[in-house]
Amino acid sequence: MKNVRLIVAAGLALAAHPAAAQGLTTLYNFTGGADGGNPIAGLLAGPNGSFYGTTSENFGTVFQLSPPGQGQTAWQFTTLYTFTGAADGSFPENLVMDKSGALYGMTNQGGIFNGTCVYSGTDYGCGTVFKLSPPAQGQTGWALATLYAFPGGTQSSSPTGGVVMDREGDLFGFTAGIYTCGNIPAICGSAYELTPPHPGQTAWTETTLYTFTGGRDGAYAGYFGSPVFGPNGQLFGITEAGGNMNDANCAPLGGCGLVFQLTPPGRGKSNWTEDRLLVFKGGNGIAPLDGLSEDAAGNLYGSTNEGGRLVDCVPGSPYPNGCGVTYELSPPGHGSTGWTVTMVHKFTNATDGSYPYNAPALLGPSIYMTTSGDEVQSFGTIAQLMPPGPSHNNWRVRTLFSFDNDANGSSPTGPLIMRSGTIYGTTDGDGAGPAPYGTIYAFKPR
Repeated sequence: MKNVRLIVAAGLALAAHPAAAQGLTTLYNFTGGADGGNPIAGLLAGPNGSFYGTTSENFGTVFQLSPPGQGQTAWQFTTLYTFTGAADGSFPENLVMDKSGALYGMTNQGGIFNGTCVYSGTDYGCGTVFKLSPPAQGQTGWALATLYAFPGGTQSSSPTGGVVMDREGDLFGFTAGIYTCGNIPAICGSAYELTPPHPGQTAWTETTLYTFTGGRDGAYAGYFGSPVFGPNGQLFGITEAGGNMNDANCAPLGGCGLVFQLTPPGRGKSNWTEDRLLVFKGGNGIAPLDGLSEDAAGNLYGSTNEGGRLVDCVPGSPYPNGCGVTYELSPPGHGSTGWTVTMVHKFTNATDGSYPYNAPALLGPSIYMTTSGDEVQSFGTIAQLMPPGPSHNNWRVRTLFSFDNDANGSSPTGPLIMRSGTIYGTTDGDGAGPAPYGTIYAFKPR
């Protein structure tokens, strides 16, 4: 896989005047210094046209990007918090915001260092969930509080993707476990819930809802994607590996991954249960790396980083073939129990791009997404996928923009946000070119 960090490894006045090309405007170009760099996660829409996000360079940061003020042209970039890689954690991903304006997220590493979250002989820490609160009256800095530090061992470790919040303020997320999970089935990933303190208490309570075994039920849950809530309290998500354990195309990863539904316990029951909605087998995709999107009808949309047309994007050992796919999952109809799978598009690494990371963004009947490219033939694209209509039976793909590793960035990885008809997103950068540490951009479809 391309540009994938290991699950267990792995206010500035710097905003330049926006650069525009083919409808794309670069709002901010990261330097890799105090502002961070490599924003692999997506943006969170904030009030007054602002955005929040995270970076992964060094130990990671949380930032805010605000629109230009009156008489200005440059967007204002502010680093809200810089992680140290110690007890506060390292490598944050997607964020959520509560009604008070506080931000919640997770870090993939850091927190507790007890020798259980070790990769290649190094203890990286087992990860945290945090709250970042706006400045209190009379203060200027945002305040970080660690809500929970994962203990590792036979329990959950290495949270991924981000968290989501329900109406009661509980947080839900996934952990990935570690890459030796085939030998230690207890830590192949999990789904968890964090409950706020009861009156008179100070500690949040963690409940493990489901533990993945690394086999048919999946391994390395979530990855870059947060959970998606179902209408009856279910949690939808992906695992990067596991599922189909027999296909040769899936062998390098220990399974090609799957899409799952976790259902809360019924009356008289105590355990959450997993249903596998889609098991990837190579030709229908390999290694989903981001989460899912859900429309008003309950249809789910997602992508895989590899697989699909196995004759394309042949990178050689140890990675599987295929440029990735986009798919749709429709819930069971009346009298049916199975979900319906539609292959929306299989990428070819031609003008359509290759290696998608992110969940599609929904706008009207179309879905929009990015591909990260192979850094040889392409450096990523923004694509529009249009559903079947009266004059055509299949989904169609239209490439809206192609990144060229120039000042506009390269390797877009995070999910897209739609605001007032404009697409906003981030590029990860690939360590080369004029924007090696990534960018934040706006794109206006024509």
